Amino acid sequence: MVPVLALAVLPATAAATGEIGNDISYPQCAGLSNLPAAQNFAVIGLNGGKATSLNSCFNAELGWADTVPLTNTFNQNSVQLYVNTGNPGDVLRQAKVTDWPTNNIDPATGQSIVDPYGTCSGKNNNDAACAWQYGFDRARDDQNALLTAQMAGYTVTSPVKWWLDVETVNSWSRTKSYNQADLEGMVAALTNGKNGDSVGLYSTASMWKSIVGTTSPTFKGNPDSLQGLQSWIPGASSSDASTFCSTAYDLTAGNGGVSMSQYVNSNLDYDYNCL
Repeated sequence: MVPVLALAVLPATAAATGEIGNDISYPQCAGLSNLPAAQNFAVIGLNGGKATSLNSCFNAELGWADTVPLTNTFNQNSVQLYVNTGNPGDVLRQAKVTDWPTNNIDPATGQSIVDPYGTCSGKNNNDAACAWQYGFDRARDDQNALLTAQMAGYTVTSPVKWWLDVETVNSWSRTKSYNQADLEGMVAALTNGKNGDSVGLYSTASMWKSIVGTTSPTFKGNPDSLQGLQSWIPGASSSDASTFCSTAYDLTAGNGGVSMSQYVNSNLDYDYNCL
């Protein structure tokens, strides 16, 4: 998610008349008092710019989302979450990545899990099995951070809508299939439960193609394919947010469709509901 540097209290006045929300994260920590007083829905960034970091004001921003009148009447969750992603497998060739997995143990349960790409050996190199496990582990960290916030009294109603923020600013393997495996691992973790949580993808067409390429309908038998996941696409403007919904690039070949288009107005991110 491209950081927003300043905030302004603005009405949700796109030329289109559908629901409009805001997405916020760590860049807004210093300006919480300037966030909009009312909006249709909110998307809160859980991380601090990297998949291994935490948004320092995550709880406070959930508090804003809990108190602002979210007049959601269509098909968007009132409070949604987005998380940073990355695959530092190539970095292992130069230096040790301390959180690179060494096995296929679920960090949340301590139990061995089935990795559709095989066994993660934890060697100091890049491979699909460890990339999948790395994504799985980072998503488990995200779930734990949300659970901690919920235990502190902050509300994100189940089922949770998660968005994977896929951008070139983060570390990625030069092997696109390993990056796909990494994201599939995140999807597997975030949807592995009885809550009915769902996952969508945030990226531009150019970044997605450079990181993942074209996803395949078949992928080692993994039941949590990227195929069919909804897309959230930046690059719209306040005047074309509605038409952008039908013209924006759908990130996967599974016809998940564009769920939201994003535009910037006075340095604040706005999200138009395409559903």
